[in-house]
Amino acid sequence: MPPAAKTALVIGATSRIGQACITALLGLNYHVTYTAARKWTPPFPKEVQYRLTARKLNLENIEDFNIERWMDSFDLAILIPPIYLSRKIIPFAKTARVKRLVFISSYNTYRFGQSAAYAPLKAAEEAILSSELDVRIIQPTMIIGHAQSSASRIILSKTQHRKAFYGVRGRPARQQPIDFRDLAAALIHAGTQSAVNHGRYPVAGQNIVTSQELYSQIGQLIGSSPKFMSLPAFITTPMIKVMSQFLPKAGLTAYLLRLGQDRHCVHDTLPGWHPQLTLNDSLQNLRLELQAKA
Repeated sequence: MPPAAKTALVIGATSRIGQACITALLGLNYHVTYTAARKWTPPFPKEVQYRLTARKLNLENIEDFNIERWMDSFDLAILIPPIYLSRKIIPFAKTARVKRLVFISSYNTYRFGQSAAYAPLKAAEEAILSSELDVRIIQPTMIIGHAQSSASRIILSKTQHRKAFYGVRGRPARQQPIDFRDLAAALIHAGTQSAVNHGRYPVAGQNIVTSQELYSQIGQLIGSSPKFMSLPAFITTPMIKVMSQFLPKAGLTAYLLRLGQDRHCVHDTLPGWHPQLTLNDSLQNLRLELQAKA
């Protein structure tokens, strides 16, 4: 008899990253259980539907969905939502004895992990790593390549409405964005390769550019140029100190912490994995999506 097909759970299937993960898992002959918070028709061929099982789940109120009724000892679970929500799966995964779990965090947690603004992400990472489960935490840099990504939406919206982007004079603020398809491939790699051990792993794209270069190239997709304002450090430094003291967890504080800071990858990434897509590939895909939407 042929060996039984492996099983996988993908939480957050409606996202573009989740869909790319499901496609890859089906290609590897997995049976995939996927979850969505709302009614959703998966965009997969009819011939693979028999290897897909749908479940409704919202991690924000996970206790209302009777997850223990269907949670199984999956060979792999991939969790796409923010890690501070994804950590809620831990007790159910323990009981069901899920064999390996892969989470998405943020490279900002590595860069700015000592600040209160990123404390929830850091705390979630620590709780997951100490859970006695076999886990991998992937820390992507800025995710781009599709119109739904938060980075793309923010950059395009600010550019369209002529709102300024701010920087710090004399600091290039280098970025190394990763395409969502490369991120999905990294998640699959972390979940299926035995050489990848328990722990945290940063992932980034091929190209390193300044923030201004990146935002300008994205803005050009809608035929507009972003406005940039470079502030002197003697203004931004005291602002950061004041905000960190009085509003340490505010979104504005997190934004100021990142202002003018390099966010490209500075240490070893996921073993055995390399990004396949360039920044131009990501921009081309984003361009096609925007044209289709228009």
